[in-house]
Amino acid sequence: MAGIRLYWPLWLIRLYRRLGAGRFAWTAALVAVLAGVPASGALDPLSGVLGGWLRLFGFALGLCLIWFVAVGTAPKPWLPASYVIALCMLVLWAVLIDQDRALAQRGEWTSATVISREDTPKSSSCTLRFQDGTEGPGPLGGCRNAEAGDRIRVFHDPEQSMRPSNTRPNLPLWTGLSAASTLIMAATTYVAAKRGQQRYVPPARPPARTAPPPPPPPPPGRSPGLR
Repeated sequence: MAGIRLYWPLWLIRLYRRLGAGRFAWTAALVAVLAGVPASGALDPLSGVLGGWLRLFGFALGLCLIWFVAVGTAPKPWLPASYVIALCMLVLWAVLIDQDRALAQRGEWTSATVISREDTPKSSSCTLRFQDGTEGPGPLGGCRNAEAGDRIRVFHDPEQSMRPSNTRPNLPLWTGLSAASTLIMAATTYVAAKRGQQRYVPPARPPARTAPPPPPPPPPGRSPGLR
């Protein structure tokens, strides 16, 4: 592989040359934002039935940008690693945003009894019995220090479409964290575009040299060698 220099695909090089260096980098960052915003679920209340499809589209677009960031920032692995971590955290923030949005709309504080608890080296989970007699999974992360038979207070969705929470819904927190993850994705994509211009766009070829035109013919009636 020594001595081999790779370039962007031809369609990407054409887009770069059409937009110019500055506009190309900002367009790449804008694409990352267009991937992060739908993937975070921020558009779900505005999109109705399309919310799930928009989220899937944003996440798929974010996955496609991993290649662009990886080849544009090589050999600096911490830049694509930052992008991948931000994209993964965006999925987590989306889950928490969904939970807190549902709890904020119809949730309430209630008491529940811990039926069982299961702890592993990596996670903790528990099962609760609510005041109406129904049973369901406990909050994400477990029931903290409560043991089986203890009563705890949780913020509970009566429809049980979302897991209960140990705390009151905090949508601004998760929305801010998802915005920060989106900004990290946009920043790494912008850097990849700037670095990729220097490494993967082939230089423009100089204009081909043309032979000088032949001398004009001598005037009629005169020999070429006479003056």
